[in-house]
Amino acid sequence: MKKYYIFTFLIFITHHHLFSQINDGSFPLSWNLKVDTKVTKVVLPAPNREELCKQDEQEVGGPYQFGIELPVEITLNEFEQQQTENGKLYRIAIVSKGSTSLNINFQRFVIQPGTKMWVYDPSKSYKLGGFTWRNVNKHENFATIPLPVDELIVELYEPYSNIGTSDIIISGVVTGYRPVHGEKSGFGQSGACNVNINCDIASGWENERQAVVMLLTANNTRKCTGTLINNTAQDGTPYVLTAKHCNTATNAIFMFNYQSPDCSNIDGPTNQVLQGCEIVAENAFSDFTLLKLDQNPLPDFNPFFAGWSRSNVPSPKSYCIHHPSGDIKKFSVDSNAVVSSGYVSQPDSLNNHWSVLDWDLGTTEAGSSGSPLFNAQHQITGQLHGGFAACNNNLSDYYGRFDVSWQYGSTPDSRLKEWLDPNNTDSITMPGIYFSSPFYNRDIKINQIIQPDAVVCDSVISPRISIISWGSDTVTSITIQYGYGQELFEYTWTGSLVFLQQTIVELPSLSVPSPSNYLFTANVIAVNNLPDENTGNNSLNKPFERVVGKSFVLQFTTDAYPQENSISIIDENGNQTFSAISFLPNQVNEYNLCFRPACYTVTVTDSYGDGICCQYGQGMFILREKNGDYVAKFHFFTDTISFKFCTPIQYFTQELFVVYPNPASGTSTILLNPEIQDDVLELSLFDLNGKIFYQENISGSYYHTFNLLGLPTGIYVLLLRNETTGKSWKEKLIVLN
Repeated sequence: MKKYYIFTFLIFITHHHLFSQINDGSFPLSWNLKVDTKVTKVVLPAPNREELCKQDEQEVGGPYQFGIELPVEITLNEFEQQQTENGKLYRIAIVSKGSTSLNINFQRFVIQPGTKMWVYDPSKSYKLGGFTWRNVNKHENFATIPLPVDELIVELYEPYSNIGTSDIIISGVVTGYRPVHGEKSGFGQSGACNVNINCDIASGWENERQAVVMLLTANNTRKCTGTLINNTAQDGTPYVLTAKHCNTATNAIFMFNYQSPDCSNIDGPTNQVLQGCEIVAENAFSDFTLLKLDQNPLPDFNPFFAGWSRSNVPSPKSYCIHHPSGDIKKFSVDSNAVVSSGYVSQPDSLNNHWSVLDWDLGTTEAGSSGSPLFNAQHQITGQLHGGFAACNNNLSDYYGRFDVSWQYGSTPDSRLKEWLDPNNTDSITMPGIYFSSPFYNRDIKINQIIQPDAVVCDSVISPRISIISWGSDTVTSITIQYGYGQELFEYTWTGSLVFLQQTIVELPSLSVPSPSNYLFTANVIAVNNLPDENTGNNSLNKPFERVVGKSFVLQFTTDAYPQENSISIIDENGNQTFSAISFLPNQVNEYNLCFRPACYTVTVTDSYGDGICCQYGQGMFILREKNGDYVAKFHFFTDTISFKFCTPIQYFTQELFVVYPNPASGTSTILLNPEIQDDVLELSLFDLNGKIFYQENISGSYYHTFNLLGLPTGIYVLLLRNETTGKSWKEKLIVLN
């Protein structure tokens, strides 16, 4: 591995119900209109897969290429055109039979407010758009991401007021000849020693995590890592710092938040991307490029603009957040001081780089180029130029020094100073900052449908939704349409919401009399008595099932380290019915649960092995029936605690009896299989030394509750003896009093 080769742009496929580049989430107009099915087709040759793959094999160490761009020149005059009731529709099909994917490059993309464009395949399985005037950048070019099809339809709609105002030129079509996800790059392709950014070891770096982005290009060029960076005006100017050798083009794509949700290796979301940038400064001496995004990151990207230090004092420790081999975001640590040096073959006397001698945790790889080097104060001190570090060695990496990039160049376009210090403060350091700006005046997003739950027991549901304001106007009223089935209701929320402020809306209750499967929907239909300007985030659906079951309440109080905890509930068939992670410190988390008649296994874990009590807070786990009867209540355990419980109306067929809760405190219950519940049974409880604490004959009932009060905390044995047959059965019981 050498970081000198930056592998090709990796673009991820998005299904038709997902977003990718900035769009309004709308569907092509032709999908809902009776329009002429005739569409002009541009037929392109299929790529010669065998020949192209042979060429790639000969280019050892070269960039991974998934497709070849075929130059074309297609204007709107060549589109099939059709008048509609309210405007004009333009459509054209681009076909390359046998291609593994297609994506389109636009030399010109200029449209007016009200005009929209979509790209989709004939089967309507994949859709991009609608793209609007907000996708027009200062360079007036555009590109779409690859879709795994060999035919695409480009559709443009102009309302009557805009007819003849669009300027569209398709200049190239990238035809794929092998998977976009190459063996050399993509999810899961980085070395095994790399550590995901959301592992415990990276705790405290959540802000800087939000600043690091993956850089992608519009076709088969290269990709790197970059960082949103703050300036002394702290005005949210979307500058991105990366490496010059990444050769970033003005139609580059920037992917935010491509990371696993936790420490496990889960593929991250690929739908938070922006396209287009301006190169404002660059210099090969310290291998830096400073880009300015054509658009501000959307608020839901949660963008953080990282701080920096232009001190020339070597940092005693170093940290890096990056996308090695185009993989999900990773975290590397070196506990030793960096060394001022030249770059690889350059004389060390140049001192234009910081050398990380050996990573103690993780490494860097191709795709990490341009990633930030942080000091212990979480400030950028350089960006990755290259090096020899890998999982299987102890070799060095080289980062272009931030203090050199600051003012080594002789003009503003060759140094950082004028851009990151527009107020000429001469600051040595700058902290990071969260900054977002609204795209619309009125924009309400439905974040989440909190209630109903996926499974409900009650015949009445009380819907709750979470909303956030993304617009610049102060919102005082929101009209929401909601319900399930054919009958929908309207509710008007009143209050006050400003940009980025969230609230929970309690909607009036709904009756659900019959057990069945339903689809609950919520839709914002007006904001301040006017239409919402961004309809792409107004609606959410959530399936739920009304069952005949029993309602429970789960309360989980965390200690100071909730990232160590997880909860899982699995039914007797091995299906997960509930899970929870990502808690906040010292908080009470309450969940209303509905369980069908069955037996369930509850598992609570603590990755550090010290439970949730008591050195670092007073954590507590409680599971109780909605009427208040406890199933389990505990706070002390080590790494894992697990117990089984059953809804009272459900017998089980495999075991002759089950004890729940287990562990238990106060009381516990033995649940008998109908096969033996009418037999004469003797129940005994004794400790591991054989001392009997409880003994009683039980029969005639399928469950029996016994008292544990006064028993010392410890492990006991529960003995059930059938006095008719002489058979006996044992079960361990953990008492936590």
